[in-house]
Amino acid sequence: MVDMNFLMKQAKKMQEKLQNQLEEMRMTASAGGGVVSVTVNGHKEAVTIHITEDSVMEDREMLEDLLVAALGEAYR
Repeated sequence: MVDMNFLMKQAKKMQEKLQNQLEEMRMTASAGGGVVSVTVNGHKEAVTIHITEDSVMEDREMLEDLLVAALGEAYR
């Protein structure tokens, strides 16, 4: 006979392990030839955003577009 409590405990341990792995996972993507780079974790939360200092543009729309592109690539 299968012990349901044992199976539930095992399933909970596996879920906790997967959650920890997602938290530790990092994906980095860049846009604009490296002008903007973004790192996200496995929960698709932005961890860091880096914009090269010499690229702080007067064109705010372009910078926003690069951020969106980098985030989209990191999520993929």
